[in-house]
Amino acid sequence: MKYDDDVSRLLDAGNESFDAGDFESALHAFVAAVDAGAEGYRINIGNTLKSLGRTADAIDAYRVGWQLGDPDIGWNLAVTLREIGETEEAAVVEQALFADRYPFVVLTEAWNRRDAGDLDGAEQLLRSILGDSDSDSDSDEGGESDSDDPASIGSDHAAGVLGMWLRQGGDSGAETERLLRRGMIQYDSARVELAWLLFSDGREDEGVRLLEEGVARGEANSLIPLGNHRWDAGRLDEARELFERGVALGDRNAADNLAHLLRHS
Repeated sequence: MKYDDDVSRLLDAGNESFDAGDFESALHAFVAAVDAGAEGYRINIGNTLKSLGRTADAIDAYRVGWQLGDPDIGWNLAVTLREIGETEEAAVVEQALFADRYPFVVLTEAWNRRDAGDLDGAEQLLRSILGDSDSDSDSDEGGESDSDDPASIGSDHAAGVLGMWLRQGGDSGAETERLLRRGMIQYDSARVELAWLLFSDGREDEGVRLLEEGVARGEANSLIPLGNHRWDAGRLDEARELFERGVALGDRNAADNLAHLLRHS
């Protein structure tokens, strides 16, 4: 939404203050912006209050936004309620969001169904929130969506999860690759699955490039696969550096790989 200059300046000031850790100034700016008509930024008030440790006030702010019909605020409300143990109210909000196919709630339920053995039901749930974007994800590059809308982010995440499930189930076809490409930014495990798919399809250079991009983006899941590839290629110093980065993040598999590398080099 396009706001007038005064409101835009308030929003910019709020975002800059928030990013700088000056939450009091951010809160002041966001409240002023919402009072001036930037209703879509009510969620920022709740988030800033939460960052200030004022959880009860954050919940009150989220409740107002949820009552006004904002599903993204409803999701933040449900998450925060669960964090403080208010599971009954959280469940009521989640049920309403699920009825409207809010992606993050559907994702949670899909995982629950898969864990319970209902693989078809889990897949159907994810397909119900993919929207039309998947038909536009045919480019070889794929990847990051231009949208920062939480619903779009959630749908892309769902695409990555579904692509991973299909790949792990033995499907390496065009749809699986397309889903993995669409979802790999929001769900970085999809990037690794896509790299494996490309390796198995003889597109090793492209798979390596994807993992390198993942490491450059700070995606921990790409460290071990790329380290293993470097090891296999005889580039031991690079492999060791990648495993060491994984160890620094607390990855036990990286620690095991590093120990094995050091014993055999």
